Amino acid sequence: MSTSTATNPTTSSHASEPCTTGEFCWFECNSRNKDAAQAFYTQLMGGEAQGCEQSPVPYTIISVGGHGALGLMQMDEHFPSDVPAHWMGYIAVADLDGTCAKVATLGGTVCVPPTDISIGRFSVITDPTGAVVSLFQAHEGKTDGVNWFGPGLVGWNELMSSDPKAAAAFYTKLLGWTATETNTLGFPYWMFSTNGRTAGGMMAKCAEDKSPRSYWLQYIQTLDLNQSIALATKLGGRALCDAMDIPGIGRTAYFTDPNGAAFALWQPAAKSGCCSSGGCGCG
Repeated sequence: MSTSTATNPTTSSHASEPCTTGEFCWFECNSRNKDAAQAFYTQLMGGEAQGCEQSPVPYTIISVGGHGALGLMQMDEHFPSDVPAHWMGYIAVADLDGTCAKVATLGGTVCVPPTDISIGRFSVITDPTGAVVSLFQAHEGKTDGVNWFGPGLVGWNELMSSDPKAAAAFYTKLLGWTATETNTLGFPYWMFSTNGRTAGGMMAKCAEDKSPRSYWLQYIQTLDLNQSIALATKLGGRALCDAMDIPGIGRTAYFTDPNGAAFALWQPAAKSGCCSSGGCGCG
């Protein structure tokens, strides 16, 4: 296995939690050059790539430690030419049609209506501040029904928002999340929770962030941030800023992949307990 964010990640180095309604359940990177994205993330995450024969479009799944970690999709003519490469998080819902019916009434937009695929149904929406996210309702027995956490896998989801209060109102009403505002980091930060477990976080976009709209950012967990930064750079990624220490949380670094899709790297502090669902095995 290639040098990666994890030191030979295996099943024993990961933990799982049952995936419940309102939790992120899948991640995808949509790219103009899927082959380049595959080469980058397979090495960075320490995974293995395999084509998905059930998909009607070219689709690759990267598995880490035997667990599905990331889907890669080639952006085609259905994507507007001005849409850059990007990550997409999928949130599990029990009633996709009912949830989508509420989106517009809460100020959001349904970009892709409920659509059937082999393992369930999905829809793509934007919140009132422009952040894009997918909703997913699984067909019974077609997924393993759990979320895996650990080295090489996504350990945190964070909304960088131009209007956190509007975004909090949207997600709490749409998904039943609880939004709790804190200032423990020295600035306002919101924690989203559902079913007694953490679903993600949110903060206001900083003045230096010139992104045209709000966005969800996925953090890939690593055992050695310095090693991962060096590897990501060697593979053609671009660091957006210097690595940062966050007391009690760990160290983070922000990157774009060779195609321009943004993501983050995260080395958790020992026993931080800040991973999604608190089950990432971070210490």
